[in-house]
Formats: sequence, structure tokens, C-alpha cells
Amino acid sequence: MQQTFAGQLFNALSWTLIHSLWQGLLLTVLAGTILSATKRSSPSLRYSLLAALLFCFIGTVLVTFAWQWQMHPGRTATQLVNASTLTAHDISPWHHWWNNFTRFMNHYSGWIVPAWAAIVLLKLVRMLVDFYYMNRLRTSYINQPEETWTIRLQQLVREMGIRKQVVLLESGLVNIPLVAGHFKPVILVPLGILTRLSQAEVEAVLLHELAHIRRHDYLINLVQRVTGIAFFFNPGILWLSSLLRAERENCCDDMAITHTNDKLQFVEALLSVKQYSLSSPTLAMNFLGQKNLLLHRVNRIVYNRNKPLNIAELLFFVVSLVCSVLLFSSARRTVTTEAELSAAGRYVQSVTYLPDFIKEKPKQQELTSVKPYREQPSVIRNSLYKPAPPNRSIHESETKVIEPVTAQHATVPAESERETGLSGYNENEKDRANAEHDRIEAEKDRAAAERDRIQAEKD
Repeated sequence: MQQTFAGQLFNALSWTLIHSLWQGLLLTVLAGTILSATKRSSPSLRYSLLAALLFCFIGTVLVTFAWQWQMHPGRTATQLVNASTLTAHDISPWHHWWNNFTRFMNHYSGWIVPAWAAIVLLKLVRMLVDFYYMNRLRTSYINQPEETWTIRLQQLVREMGIRKQVVLLESGLVNIPLVAGHFKPVILVPLGILTRLSQAEVEAVLLHELAHIRRHDYLINLVQRVTGIAFFFNPGILWLSSLLRAERENCCDDMAITHTNDKLQFVEALLSVKQYSLSSPTLAMNFLGQKNLLLHRVNRIVYNRNKPLNIAELLFFVVSLVCSVLLFSSARRTVTTEAELSAAGRYVQSVTYLPDFIKEKPKQQELTSVKPYREQPSVIRNSLYKPAPPNRSIHESETKVIEPVTAQHATVPAESERETGLSGYNENEKDRANAEHDRIEAEKDRAAAERDRIQAEKD
């Protein structure tokens, strides 16, 4: 019975998720390398490289899924298990472990994928709740700010080169400034903050939020959120998302400082807004970003120095690097072993399933000739390959007709020629069968030698 669509989908998904783990290790190594190599680079360059890594990871996952989908499109789960156990006696503990793991994944993919899908569904529901809350923020408990600030916002929009219409609203549901929406963005600020901060500080806040709109950070943040939901179990993608959020805030800080030309004023704006900071929706682009990043942002602005990897991040990077090296070296050895054993298995299988009449060596048959074939009597012409009965002698009456070629033999030349051709044909068939048998025996010897060589390497 062919594998069902659901079974094929579950098998492809389960293996895609497993492959995403080593891909996440590689992602971690690359991200750590980028951060180490760009210590003195601009946040925009670091952000672009990290975002490129994110999209490369997404593309790799899609390619992996397509490859897994096409790898065994018509095989049943039982056949997959049997294929994985074909070489279960192989040469290394790693290979034996991989065979057991493959067997486990093929057998339990029908449980792994539903469990993963249930967790993803819960996280998607939470994201939809965030969407609903964001829409509620745009329409509930809002007030129009003073007209002077509306006019000033439009001037800043033109200075930032933004072509969208941006609206500024005061909200009673937010505690920090944030941007809601992408196609029709709205900047929401807490009630009374426009009067409590100085004009320069308010402009710094607005410029930071406009930088998020100018850079289309809302869409990138949405891609990050969906990727983080799908690969919630992958530490590499979670770490990359946190790095992207930090560098995104740094990029917007630099854009705001470029327009204000006053680092000190911008730092004061950060500290003034801190008192309003509470939890905010994940889908919003808020002014403070993550709470634990505020100190790093201030240090970077003041000292013009990117945040280095802390001890935990450095340890995670080193562990990922070591695991990647061990994994790829073991995988390379496993692939080589698989190729060798697959070749040996094909030889053995080709010999095992040959028909019996080819596998068995044709028995050498005794001819009944005591005289050349042309001189054989007609009574034994059809038994050329039949052994002569023991102690049988040719009758005298039969031997009487056996004379040197005379005129009476000239009357049947066609029959003699046909019999000669039949004898040659039988000889050719016998030689062909012997050659085929010798070739098969050689393949058997070659397969046995290959297995002995592999076993010797193992020892």
C-alpha cells in the first residue's frame, strides 16, 4: 500500500524540524562570527547581515522540506523503517545510533508533528490576540494631540523621506511611545507625555518611531515572530531574533541622532520615557525596545561602541561551534559508510535475487559420442547431451551403417548441416551460461571482499 498524503506530510515535516536543529547550530556560529567581525561597524551593517541570515535560514528550511517531500514519495512507513535498518550492523557507534534515530523518527513522525503543531497553534492564537489588542489600541481611549505637534510630525515625516501618512495619537492604554500598523502607521504616545517632556525630547521620541516606519521594521518583526513560533524549540533562531531586535533599536537610535545632532538630548529622552515603561505588545515597535537593552543602548550612544558578546552568549557560541564540528565530521563519516555499504548491499542483493537457473553453475554433461557426431546413428541424434546408459554398447546393426562418407550420405546433406548447427548453438549457450556464472561468482567475491575491508577498518 502506498504511503498516504498525511503520512508523507508528517514524515517530511518531522525530518525538516530535525534538520533545522543542525541548521540552527550553523546559524549560531555564523551570527557569532558576524558579531565578532563587526565590533566597530555600524548597526545598520550588522542588522543587514543578521537579517540576511534569518532569510537564508527560512530558505534553507523550505528547500529541506521540498527535498524530504521528494525523497521517498511513494514508500510506506514500514518500507522506510526497513530501509533504515538495512545496515544496522554497521561499522561505527555513531552510525548505529543514527540508524536507531532514523527508525524512531520514521515510526513516531505521526506523533511528533501533531505535538509540534499543537504548540505552534497556541502561539499563533496568542499572536492573533496581539493583533486584536493592537487594533484596539488604535481605536480605544485615544485623544487628538495639539495641532502644533500634528504639524511638527508632518514636517519630521517629510524630513525622514516617508511617503506614507502617519498619524499621531495620545492613548490611555499605552505607557510608552510605540508604532502600530504598517500600511497606515499610527504613533501612540501616553496621555500627558507631550507636556511632561521638553520639545527636543519629544522630537527625539518621534524621530525614533518614524525611523521604524522608514525602515519597514514592522514587517521584519512580523517575519521574526512567525519564524520564532514555528521554531520555538530552536535556540539558534531565538538568539538570532534577540540580536535582530537589539540591532534594530540601535539603527533607529542612530537615525534619530542624525536628525537631532545631539546625543545627550536623545539619552535624556530615553531616561525620561523609562518611567512610563511597562509591558507592551510584542507586535509593536516601542521606543524603549526590550527593557534590558536600555542600558546597552545608552552605553553604545555615549561611548560609540557596540555591545560585545556576554559570557552566556560567548559560551553558547563556543558550544555551538564545537557541536557543529563534531556533527559535520560524524555526518561525513556516516555518508561515506552509507555509500560503501550501499554498494556492497547492491552486489549482494543482485546475486540473491537472480533466478536459480543462472545462480547455479550448469553441470558438465557427458556426450554419448564414441565416434564423431557425423558418424552417430540417427537413433541417438536427439540425445546429444543425454548421458549414455552404463555398460551400453552400440548394436552391431547400428554400427554397420557407419561407414566413411559415401554416396548414400550425399542424399541427406541438409540434415547433417542442421545437426552441426544445433551442436554449435548448444555449445555457445553452454559457454554463455558458464561465463554468466563466473561473472556472478566474481561479484560475490567482490562483495565479500568489500565487507571484509569495511570490517577490517572497523576493527
